[in-house]
Amino acid sequence: MQCVLGQNSCFPIMRLSVFKSAWKTHSRRKSGLTAIRTRVRDIMAAFLLWLKTMMRSCKQGFEAVSSSTMTRIAFTIAATIFFSSAAFATQSVMVAWNAASDPGIAGYALYYGTTNGSYSTRVDVGTNTSVVVSGLVASQTNYFAVAAYNVVNLEGTASPALTYIVPGRLNMSAGANLSFPVAPGHWYAVQATTNLVSWTNIWQTSMESSNIWVSYQDAQAGTYPHRFYRLVLH
Repeated sequence: MQCVLGQNSCFPIMRLSVFKSAWKTHSRRKSGLTAIRTRVRDIMAAFLLWLKTMMRSCKQGFEAVSSSTMTRIAFTIAATIFFSSAAFATQSVMVAWNAASDPGIAGYALYYGTTNGSYSTRVDVGTNTSVVVSGLVASQTNYFAVAAYNVVNLEGTASPALTYIVPGRLNMSAGANLSFPVAPGHWYAVQATTNLVSWTNIWQTSMESSNIWVSYQDAQAGTYPHRFYRLVLH
């Protein structure tokens, strides 16, 4: 250091070389931190790009496998139909399918609604291969589809929709034309009365094998001043 005297005071002055040395050290430290930050940012960007690529590949691969697997699942509505006792009340149905053989499948999701391909309800059933769906309105047509998902909840393509007409309602139009939907594994009896006390079987179906609408016309209706009808499930 140098000391300049003036007016009884001494002012220390650092040599220029000391300033230069300190500045170089500071610059090197700053450059080092910047390089570290840049390196960390580059590593994170590369990792995120790799992760997105792997997730995209995983999803595409699972969808391809799941799509081909779902076409091999036998998707059926069980013959057992659960009816409530009240007229025009909601009904329930059991939906079942065969388990897929793909070891990557972790569970299933059931979709259903009244519009084919646009389902209003999704039910995650886990590893179960059957489920009872309740709250169905009699005479409405419902569509059901099932999709598989893997351990990271990536879902494959849903199966083709299966149609189900909910039984439980008897419709009547002019001329005593009666119509109603039927369920497989059951037969139905149409009964009539004039006093709502004594009921008589006037027609019955055979054991049904399909879920369809059937119809019957009461040719004797014109011989009565009034006649009432009901449908009995067997």
